[in-house]
Amino acid sequence: MSGDEEMSPGRAAVALAGIDQARAAVREHSGWAGRAMAAYGMASLVFFPAGGLVHGVWAAVIGVCWGVFLLSVLRYALPNRVVGRGFRRLYLRATAAWTVLWVTGALIGHLVFADQVAFWVPAGVVVALPMFAAAVRAR
Repeated sequence: MSGDEEMSPGRAAVALAGIDQARAAVREHSGWAGRAMAAYGMASLVFFPAGGLVHGVWAAVIGVCWGVFLLSVLRYALPNRVVGRGFRRLYLRATAAWTVLWVTGALIGHLVFADQVAFWVPAGVVVALPMFAAAVRAR
């Protein structure tokens, strides 16, 4: 078989159709990743302010609910292994930014703005932004 036969227009068309089909399958089966990151963003809107505003037994309840949420997302993600190109880097960057914002916001909040709703609610929005942005980019 010569080099010309290997790259015939018919074979090229079949190869391109296969690539398009694979891309469509990845797009169809990787939507879970954007949904999971959107869920992290939504949970941050609730759990971050709650973590700074509640005390005593309610703080423990919030901690348990956060743990249940994390386990639920993990259970959702485990069987869904298909992700689009560049997702891992997007996820790691979003998670790193989210973590820095969460820790920084919690430290500032507990040291300077203890029990002040005017800090904790907007800070929860800021903490959630990296995950929402990543969820949009993952689509």
